[in-house]
Amino acid sequence: MMLLLGLAATPAMAQSADERVSLIQVIGVGTVSTPPDMATISYSVIGEGKTADDASVALATKQRAIVAELTALLGRGAQLSSGEVSVIEARSDKCENFTGYNSRPRLSEGDCAVTGYIAIWQGTARTGAVDRAGTAVGAVARLGARMRGYRGSRCAIQRKHNAAQPPPRSLPPAPRRR
Repeated sequence: MMLLLGLAATPAMAQSADERVSLIQVIGVGTVSTPPDMATISYSVIGEGKTADDASVALATKQRAIVAELTALLGRGAQLSSGEVSVIEARSDKCENFTGYNSRPRLSEGDCAVTGYIAIWQGTARTGAVDRAGTAVGAVARLGARMRGYRGSRCAIQRKHNAAQPPPRSLPPAPRRR
């Protein structure tokens, strides 16, 4: 029996220090914070009037003033874009809401008579002038717009990363022959 135990221990003892593998494992966590280099301002503008034309004219007047102010504050490099214009009827608050579930349209008379129109337009300004974006937000609000959102982002890091990447290939490289 002693002989068997001795034979079993021999291969393990024969292993030298050079044959053992050392392993070092390192785990780390980090956070990088950088100031934004791009600001996006989203807003909506409302024009009101007795007729749909009056509401649209009021909207266009506000919209022109906002675009002029944003261009003056942010420079010609700012990207200004807009969405669709919608015009809706305005009714007395005594008229039941007829836009909900299982509702029926109401005749435009009495409490439900159309009292005016509201024209709505949504716009977005995107700029690299982040140092002036706060002033632009205040100016847009002062000129009658409702703020929908403001966001700062760091686009330069992504642009540098994309520029450093090799162009995508449609096929993998051919294997090398020796």
